[in-house]
Amino acid sequence: MRKISSLSSFFRRSWRWLSFTCKSSTRVEINTIDLDNINNYHFHKTHLNIYLSKMKRNLILYCFLILLGCSSGNDALKVATAANMQFAMEELINTFKADSGLEAEVILSSSGKLTAQIEAGAPFDLFFSADTKYPERIHAKGLSTEPQVYAYGQLVYWEKKNSQQQLYVIANPKTAPYGKATEEYLDAINTELPDVVYGESISQVNQFLLSGTVDAGFTSYSSVLSKKFVNEGDWKLIPDSLHSPIAQAYVQIISSERKAATKAFIDFLATDKAKDILQAYGYQVN
Repeated sequence: MRKISSLSSFFRRSWRWLSFTCKSSTRVEINTIDLDNINNYHFHKTHLNIYLSKMKRNLILYCFLILLGCSSGNDALKVATAANMQFAMEELINTFKADSGLEAEVILSSSGKLTAQIEAGAPFDLFFSADTKYPERIHAKGLSTEPQVYAYGQLVYWEKKNSQQQLYVIANPKTAPYGKATEEYLDAINTELPDVVYGESISQVNQFLLSGTVDAGFTSYSSVLSKKFVNEGDWKLIPDSLHSPIAQAYVQIISSERKAATKAFIDFLATDKAKDILQAYGYQVN
């Protein structure tokens, strides 16, 4: 226990341990692991097993080798996507694959976390944010092309049937643009929620809502239009005038090695077929 404790302290001061999980068919995720709770993490034997006794010596090498393996073993276009776009992006990807014959996969997280991963060198090709701030930050650092607005999102208040409205969930305002919009809306109507839990992204907010963990909360319009939310509760649109516009932008990551596939997806995004999909999920498009 002394060795684990001292090693955990060392890495908290000096390093973040990045875990790269490669899945051949769906996604690549990069997560920061809390070393205080290291014993709670379990890895399937087909993944890389990093033992505590070897972490200090082999950490950098392991991360490099796994990253290399993820990049070289899977040629699918990697589309980092803000969680509010989950359902719309999955349909966009499926339609793109059917039309072009090219492979693509979605990596979901909050806009803030995806930005941090890109800044750390994550092997993404495109980044679809839930705002313009994070794409602009990436562009300012020379890591991407200039941001392009692809849609405008809408905020929704949702509550389960027969809700007592005792426990609410909102997205983390520090990392999720829909969380920031929720805070602006609550300020505008001079309302403070009594008991609140924070989801790291709209995806986690939706998990809390659909699981019954909370009674009500604020999510994206695209979420409540998805099949998972059908007949699960009641919702209402929040007026756009009560919060900043949720302009959503994408960027192409300059380090991407899949330039042709990236261009093909960007061209697809400009088609009427893609715009119809976005509108069907509650997004406003030009």
